[in-house]
Amino acid sequence: MFLTILLLIVSCDTSISVEPHHADYFLKYHGGSGDQKVEQFAHTLDGGYIMVGTSESIEGGVEILLIKADQFGNKEWHSTFGRGINDEGTAVEILPDGSGYLVAGNSTNVAGNTDVLLIKVGNIGEKLDSKVLGEQNFNEEVNDILLLNDGNIMIAGSSSNVTKFPKPSIIGLEDDYDFFFPKLDINLTPVSSWLGYWGFGGTDKAVGIYQDDVGSYVIFGTSNKKDSDPSKGENNFYVSSMLGDKEFTDGGVSSGTTDNQYASEMSLTSNGGKLMVGKSVFSDDSSDIYVTRFNSANETILSLSLSELYNTTGKAIVEARGGGFLILGSIVWNANSDIYLLKTDNSGNILWKRVFGGSNDDLPGDLIQLDDGSIVFTSTFTLDNQQKIGLIKTNENGDLQD
Repeated sequence: MFLTILLLIVSCDTSISVEPHHADYFLKYHGGSGDQKVEQFAHTLDGGYIMVGTSESIEGGVEILLIKADQFGNKEWHSTFGRGINDEGTAVEILPDGSGYLVAGNSTNVAGNTDVLLIKVGNIGEKLDSKVLGEQNFNEEVNDILLLNDGNIMIAGSSSNVTKFPKPSIIGLEDDYDFFFPKLDINLTPVSSWLGYWGFGGTDKAVGIYQDDVGSYVIFGTSNKKDSDPSKGENNFYVSSMLGDKEFTDGGVSSGTTDNQYASEMSLTSNGGKLMVGKSVFSDDSSDIYVTRFNSANETILSLSLSELYNTTGKAIVEARGGGFLILGSIVWNANSDIYLLKTDNSGNILWKRVFGGSNDDLPGDLIQLDDGSIVFTSTFTLDNQQKIGLIKTNENGDLQD
């Protein structure tokens, strides 16, 4: 039986300022037996929420999990999808005509490699159509879905099939992953003229793609592309663009330091700019949240680490109403990982920060801000040795509300 229950967690500003909260707040847990974890979610047309993630039963079956909740966070329905081996949900989009949702995930094939599984789902969770993308002997993975201006669909991810896009070899650098961004029509038929593979020698993984009003595509991700800039490390945030159906060029922008930066998500700003968040990893394996802001021309205008006394990682970022950024991530202290929610100004200075969690490892999911300023985010919490999906709403200052 799949249940939605309301439980308590702790919210605090610092490790020594702990304030308990009560059950009359918007703090809902979703899950049944076994483990459930969440990746993306979206605010639906009826004011509710659609969440995608993964459910692993006690018996060991792993399926893509889709949950629809109402405006108060109460479950309306849930559905699971997969091909029977190992299927993990990573991305969801609302179909523009209101007919349902597009869901994407990573699906293990019979050769033990991962394909991309794209599913069209109706408004009550019924499967309408599906498509498998990838080749059996390679790994394809998906991180995001983009609905294009012409009604087509594109996903953003990575592929180990690096020979699809030819490139000169780089001595001493193994070419193991390229950006993967196939294009399909609304019936989930691949657009045959579209290559959908691109990268340098090394590891290139996309976390998002954006299309502007004139039809240009901008790809966001992590690359260990080697260039001549001594201020860059082995892995950095990377952004590149192309016009129409032409292939990307080597004219992109790396953002980072001599340490390693790994991107988690990109989002858009109100003036046509873009935000990326992830983590900066140092030589001692500690990490800080790393943020880059680009203008409408994809030029870097802000790039920084948000340094703390503890290890932090950025998972999701949005432009805050009234200015600044909202960031959802994780913070590790006392050997446990907790949810870390913070707001910065436009220069990246931290204005406030909140920590949510318990005595076990808790992981961040996704983040949105509503028109009234409320902040809604998802997380994976560990309760009684099982993982459950949390849907939490705060006010504009990050404090729990009913």
